[in-house]
Amino acid sequence: THTEVSEVTGAPVTTDQPNLDVRRTEIPDESDRRDGDRVHVSGRRFRIRKVEKDGELGLKLFLEEDPIP
Repeated sequence: THTEVSEVTGAPVTTDQPNLDVRRTEIPDESDRRDGDRVHVSGRRFRIRKVEKDGELGLKLFLEEDPIP
């Protein structure tokens, strides 16, 4: 579950979209990372839908399950 504030209304918005927090240093070359890249988590494959910097040294990867085996 992820909660953020709507830029339009200022109201909190909560989603059940899977997400993964990583340190920027864990990604070899951040400039090579693109939306649509894939990650494997606990034997499941996900596509990166969106990436946001957390304002410090991390990234939040918003994921969607990848239907391609």
